[in-house]
Amino acid sequence: MFRPQFSTALIVMWFAAGAVFGGIWYLATGHLPPLWARIAAPIVLFPVLTPLEAALARRDKRRGTVS
Repeated sequence: MFRPQFSTALIVMWFAAGAVFGGIWYLATGHLPPLWARIAAPIVLFPVLTPLEAALARRDKRRGTVS
């Protein structure tokens, strides 16, 4: 059974998704995201990335790569 926790994979995915968010914002506006967007992005990304990480953990468990 998957136990939710702050794993290295979740943190890496969080930073990658934040970088993509910031990059898209910069390409669209030509400016870095404002403070409110930098604060809102992790809050919005957390409920999206947590199930994704759980699915990846279950997939690795089926493959036998996680002990």
